[in-house]
Amino acid sequence: MLLLLIVSGVAQAQSFVLDNKDNQSHIGDLTGGDRLNIATTSFTDPNTKQVREWLFMSSTKGVFELGTLETFTYIFEKKNNTFIKRTTDNLRFLTFGSATFMNLDNDGYPDFANTGVDKFNASRTYVYRYKKDSLKLSQELDGVIKSAIAVIPHSNGDGLIFSGLMHEENIYKTKIVKNDPQNPGDLVEVFDGSGGVSGGAHVIDLMNTGKLIPNVHGTKNGNSFNHKFELQSDGTYIVSDVGLPTLEDGVSVYYDINRDGYLDWIAAGIVTTFSNNPRLILVYLNDGNGNFSQHQIIPCGDSMRIKLIDTDADGYKESLITMGKNWNGYRYDLVPFKIVDGKFQKWEHNPFDSESTITDFGRGFNNGKIIVTDMNSDGKDDVILLGRTTDSSASWGNYKAQLYLNTTTSLSVTDNFLSKETKIYPNPTSGNITIEVPAGSEIENITVYDVGGRLITTALNTKHLDMSAFTNGFYLLKFQTTDGTIGNKKFMKH
Repeated sequence: MLLLLIVSGVAQAQSFVLDNKDNQSHIGDLTGGDRLNIATTSFTDPNTKQVREWLFMSSTKGVFELGTLETFTYIFEKKNNTFIKRTTDNLRFLTFGSATFMNLDNDGYPDFANTGVDKFNASRTYVYRYKKDSLKLSQELDGVIKSAIAVIPHSNGDGLIFSGLMHEENIYKTKIVKNDPQNPGDLVEVFDGSGGVSGGAHVIDLMNTGKLIPNVHGTKNGNSFNHKFELQSDGTYIVSDVGLPTLEDGVSVYYDINRDGYLDWIAAGIVTTFSNNPRLILVYLNDGNGNFSQHQIIPCGDSMRIKLIDTDADGYKESLITMGKNWNGYRYDLVPFKIVDGKFQKWEHNPFDSESTITDFGRGFNNGKIIVTDMNSDGKDDVILLGRTTDSSASWGNYKAQLYLNTTTSLSVTDNFLSKETKIYPNPTSGNITIEVPAGSEIENITVYDVGGRLITTALNTKHLDMSAFTNGFYLLKFQTTDGTIGNKKFMKH
């Protein structure tokens, strides 16, 4: 299935191909499940200098009432273009929540946090530290269910903000924990306030000032909120409204849609700010002063998931994959969009429009998930769908992980060999980085983008880059050599 799209004067054939051979329900050891807690990370191993990619999943299968309930919690590592279960980690089960990788001690290896409910219906947050190629439990904190979580980057070690429901007490909470300067690697609570469920969490620089501001939204007792948390000089936080619509059972992402250098807002869910509580995808533009104006409204469904993808490896995420239930007359549906003239347009005859697609992503909050990763190491975003289907006679359906490979071609397609053979170090970095290309190649120009798609800096005729003045976080580095080939690499600044 091919779709011809013109982007910056370059003709491109865009398509994703279902790669699950013989209708298998797994990708290596990776399968679907219910109430999925998911997190992904990639990092350059300081010892081997090789890029590694991990995927965390905590999930359930089966039915408690029927005595068939199973629970599982694993880290999967991507090897040879598939996911292999790691057996060295001793992880405790938590689900119905959220998870994230982080960097507690700036050693270049990933640490981890997972919040949710355990087998005994107790809400917990477990924090793990990397030790000898294994994740070991480091701390146990208060936890929340139906939650959202985000990393607060810091040069002394990352912190967290998470919001949700403390299950036992039936209290809605937002908590901020930061690295303890007296005991680096340990997290201490610095904020304990009101929160909500089924929302989103972000740590963003809305006005390009270099100041990261935590932001959470969700629902509390039927009332929705969208708040930012501004740190004061005395260490306290001022909580205020972001000035955006409030959502119930919603998700959101900040991204520079119109490429003006400022983070815009994309959200999907039940919009409680509007009359009759419609189910909508909202797009709001940022004027650069933190003020947002309505740009686009698209009908959607319940229990929404959204994911931006870069289909053509140009550093700009021009497509939006969305999924939800009770959408357009279907119980569950998956709808892709692409950006055309600055607005999202439904991707007609899209490659996901197939009977083989997962059509039922589970029931309720935190079930179906979308993962974006370069599965076959060709420099382009591929898509994995995880969940539970009802495409069989089984009373509770089948659990599936389905892979769609990005087959986009372009006149300026990334040189895959160059990307794979190029090294960037140190990664993570606190300042300078070096880009080492294969012998016989010379770098002509470099461009760096943040995760919001904003152009951060450029450089000419050099393999060295100073990132010390930029905000901590993840970046995409694109480079072009003197012979015209193009490559890209991801790296982290801490």
